[in-house]
Amino acid sequence: MAALAGWLTRWQPIAIHGAMLAGARPEAVAGALGSSPEEAYRRWREWALRQRNFIIGGKLGITEEAYEEVAGRFALAGIKLSA
Repeated sequence: MAALAGWLTRWQPIAIHGAMLAGARPEAVAGALGSSPEEAYRRWREWALRQRNFIIGGKLGITEEAYEEVAGRFALAGIKLSA
């Protein structure tokens, strides 16, 4: 079970990113994760900051536009965005 929990935790930010880009509300994403919107944001942001600087095959992990779109959706929902 610990391995499954570790795997799920590792891939959650990708699921958060995809759901938010698809138009899901932060509250719905958090509910699916069993956490708060703030925790969903924290998990996503830690991952997203690394992905913005990750280049493989000449492509970024995520674009600045995708990062800003998801961060903006969290902000519109009133999620406190830390620096």
